[in-house]
Amino acid sequence: MQEIQTIKPWYKQFWPWMIIGLPTSVVIASVVTYFIALNGIDSVISKDYYKEGLAINTDLSLDKKAAALGLVADVELAGSNITLKLSAQDANALKDMQGRPIQFELENLSFQANNISAVLIPAEAGVWRGKLNGQVSRATWNARVLGGEWRITQRIENTIPTHLILKP
Repeated sequence: MQEIQTIKPWYKQFWPWMIIGLPTSVVIASVVTYFIALNGIDSVISKDYYKEGLAINTDLSLDKKAAALGLVADVELAGSNITLKLSAQDANALKDMQGRPIQFELENLSFQANNISAVLIPAEAGVWRGKLNGQVSRATWNARVLGGEWRITQRIENTIPTHLILKP
């Protein structure tokens, strides 16, 4: 006896759907990738990277000056308020700085658009106070204290900074 084979219609077979499905999934994945790339523009790269690279040699002299003075910055962040206590090996170095404002910066290494800074005004001997211009969040930060002819820089890994002790 002879068996009769019935052929299924094309839409009930596996291979046509496989041939249609693979290119369709690639098109969907590329559209999703396009929108991710469009909305997730990388802000980590600086626009003036070449000028910053050339200026790094002059910046290193500021760090060396802070190390020579033996400066240590004790920074306390409470909400938008900031208090900086500066100490030095040489007491005369602090007398020269008294009365001058100090710049404090928190550079967000994850998102440069979220950088925070403050100008600190002298409050009493060795103490400066100011207000931050942004909100501190959990991130990897580059903390910087600038005093004109010196600078203290320190990297802070994946944290919400509230109390920092910065040394050159």
